Amino acid sequence: MNRDNNSNGVYDVLIDYGEYFGEMDGISAKKRHSLQDSKIMYTSSQNSVLRGSSIKEPHSSSKDTEDDRSSLHSGFLSSDEDDSYLKRGADRHASSNASMRHRRRKFEGDRALSTRLIILSFCSVAFTLSGFQLSLFLSHQTIAIGNPAPTEPVEQPRQQQHQLERKKYKQRKVDFLSVGKFWKVDRTFKTTYEFTSQDAFSAAWWQSKERFLECKKVENITHSPEGASFVAFNKIGAKHMRVTRDWMDLGIEHMSKWWKVVLDYNYEGRELQDADVYIDRILDIFRNYVTSEDRRNLWDSITTDDNQKDWLEVSQSTIAVIAFMADSGKRGDELIQWSLAATIMSLRQLGVGRVVVSGAQKKDRRIVKKAFEVVDKATEDWDPNQTLISGMEFCFPANPKVSGTIDDVNIPMGVLKQMRHVFLNKTSSSVTKCWLGGEDNRGAKWNYVYLGEPDLLLTTRPSSTAALAKELKDGNLLAPHRLQPIPHSADFQQLGARREENGAYMLPQALPGFDRVIEADHIDSEWACCDAGNNKPKYEYEYEKCPNEFWWLCGFDTIKSQHGGDDSGSKGDDATTMKPVSVAEAHKIIHSYPLIRLTKGTGVVFAGSEAGRMCRPQLGPCA
Repeated sequence: MNRDNNSNGVYDVLIDYGEYFGEMDGISAKKRHSLQDSKIMYTSSQNSVLRGSSIKEPHSSSKDTEDDRSSLHSGFLSSDEDDSYLKRGADRHASSNASMRHRRRKFEGDRALSTRLIILSFCSVAFTLSGFQLSLFLSHQTIAIGNPAPTEPVEQPRQQQHQLERKKYKQRKVDFLSVGKFWKVDRTFKTTYEFTSQDAFSAAWWQSKERFLECKKVENITHSPEGASFVAFNKIGAKHMRVTRDWMDLGIEHMSKWWKVVLDYNYEGRELQDADVYIDRILDIFRNYVTSEDRRNLWDSITTDDNQKDWLEVSQSTIAVIAFMADSGKRGDELIQWSLAATIMSLRQLGVGRVVVSGAQKKDRRIVKKAFEVVDKATEDWDPNQTLISGMEFCFPANPKVSGTIDDVNIPMGVLKQMRHVFLNKTSSSVTKCWLGGEDNRGAKWNYVYLGEPDLLLTTRPSSTAALAKELKDGNLLAPHRLQPIPHSADFQQLGARREENGAYMLPQALPGFDRVIEADHIDSEWACCDAGNNKPKYEYEYEKCPNEFWWLCGFDTIKSQHGGDDSGSKGDDATTMKPVSVAEAHKIIHSYPLIRLTKGTGVVFAGSEAGRMCRPQLGPCA
């Protein structure tokens, strides 16, 4: 209902309320007209007051004349009945009207405040949702970009010691291959044995202390560094060598030759400064392995699962000996330090009782101690009581100096010789304490010996350990498969394209045939890699053209020779007259092998074994 803005509202309220409640119907026409006339008079009277004061009249449509005001005034006083009625009505509703105005102002104020609060709440929600969407967008973009892995150790979340549920693995049957001697390369492969002893040698082995001590010849080896290790391995005889049909039941990842090929920049077109970028990536691979929760998970299973009792009895009474030789390449100390740390972690996760690293150089101790610090930090909460965790020590070998060798020293020979002397009580108390961890009961605690090198990472299944423990208890030797990592651009894709496509130091992922890598989880899945037999694919190609190199290096050397950077001397003067070949043609030998990576190992691509054997990946056990 419209109201004159100059009215104080008293008569408006009166008339409005009367209309609302139907009271006007009960009022005479005379009284109704009087009420309306009174409103007009009251309004005019108020206007005259405003005009007579210093306050300006805010709204006035016209100026009333004196006669008009007199007429209105006389008309208002002509009826005493109407005047009395109006006065009583005005007095009665004045207080009610004031109260109503107060409530209206409060309501309008509250409504304005509520409106502001609603607007603010809406803005807050909108801002929060926008921030959430922005964070999702940024996180998605970070994943999609694929930034290079950090070059500093990344702390991985660790399981709490009080974790209530630890995974248990039901022990499975492990199938072992029959091994026989087979030295001559015969392409007819006429043999009744499934595996050959020379293929079974991987520079790492596991056997009982008694079997090891039977090999006296180890002290007289003077030729290649691997000679002493091989003699101790071969002495047991082929019929006591245990090689698993499924490579994932027991194998090692041999890393040093892999990273040396990646870092080989001695050919035309390779920039020396690229080496640091790749070294950082290689170090990250080792760091990720060391700090991975997979190490802790396996340790928890080995040390808490009742199904692991047989294995834990063997592993806790094993002393692992690592013949340490430093790396002389660019940033070699860093590389060998982290490689050694990863090697020790591969043993510590399996509950091996003691690890002795033995080197002949003074600087070796410094490098080894740094590796120990890395391992201790990564496992600091594994075994608070220090009852099962591997002990670690650096010890010097017996005199490793020999003549007529590639180098002036033979570290593996000196290491094995010293190990024998310690077990046979031929060393001082200080030497014995260094190797065995105490002077009392020399060697009584250690029933098994594992030999390895600082670049050999041991891998097995927690579901296969009971079968492996039984073979060791029966006096047999465990010979792990020597998995051959292959430099592949898929392992360095975080770095972006840096001429990987030329195939001179890694396989290009973009090349058909090298773009499919099988991701195999050998711990928590049914993946297997079944030995394919003695018929090695490498013999199907002209492998004899690079007889002085390992089979998987042929393609890399061929391409490097085309760039004028081959320094191996394996091809001699013919390198300059060879017809150029494509990358695919150069690496056709590797192309015949499936490419696999162990997702719970180093995660690096491998193809076959160092000896050229092949395994066939499949889901489910080997038939």
